[in-house]
Amino acid sequence: MIRQTPQSMGITEVLASPSSAHSRYKMLLHDLLENTWLDHMDYQDISTALDSHSSRADEMNERKRQYENHEKVLLIQNRIIGQYKTLLVQPHRKVV
Repeated sequence: MIRQTPQSMGITEVLASPSSAHSRYKMLLHDLLENTWLDHMDYQDISTALDSHSSRADEMNERKRQYENHEKVLLIQNRIIGQYKTLLVQPHRKVV
């Protein structure tokens, strides 16, 4: 497999790279926690790390979803910009 550099990758690929690494770390921590004894001195730290990674992954997924929705609205706005003077994309607006 040929590894792409960030310069040769599109924005979608660059944005996907950290989240896929994050998913791999989450699976690694999950497996590590499952194979660690409950009374092991590192068990609680591994559990805390897994919880922290899970919440970060949820945040990343939500922000990625917001970005994708924003891009969809921009595409629609660019198609109808000649018909209306009001911009669809505004900081206070959210896609529902």
